[in-house]
Amino acid sequence: MSFVVYAPATVLFVTARREQGRRLFSPGELVVLTVSVTGAVLGLVALVAGWISL
Repeated sequence: MSFVVYAPATVLFVTARREQGRRLFSPGELVVLTVSVTGAVLGLVALVAGWISL
């Protein structure tokens, strides 16, 4: 469930990088982004399906 919180924070990360004029994601960060978004989607599906509860 923690990925559900981390994935939307990516918007803040991208905004900060754009303001600094830096490259948005390095190759390693793309891996972390992919894992985070996948985990967030799985967490939301599990929550909606009733597999887990808060």
